[in-house]
Amino acid sequence: MKGKVIYRSRGNVYFVDDKEVTKEVFDKTFPPKPLDLPPLPGHTPSCWPMRSDALAVHPDQIPEVMERNKRHGVHVEYDPKTGEAILADRGQRRDLNRIEGFHDRRGGYGD
Repeated sequence: MKGKVIYRSRGNVYFVDDKEVTKEVFDKTFPPKPLDLPPLPGHTPSCWPMRSDALAVHPDQIPEVMERNKRHGVHVEYDPKTGEAILADRGQRRDLNRIEGFHDRRGGYGD
């Protein structure tokens, strides 16, 4: 089923499957959808601290990586079992991405 609306200054014209119908019929056929989409993860306070698989290391490498991060002035905790990076905030994620040479495609304007 296909719907189309032609917007005109004298009033809109509604079509369902290329047949002109009233607004009421159009609205019953194509009810409005709610826009209650969840916010992007990473940009809400509830997601911090964030655990990152992408920035994870092998558990045996954690001491070496923490030393490297310390030289760059970044303190990131890692899960000793999985090696996941545990990031405290957006700034820490940005700094670790720079050290690792990653580009965050989900980063906001401040990242």
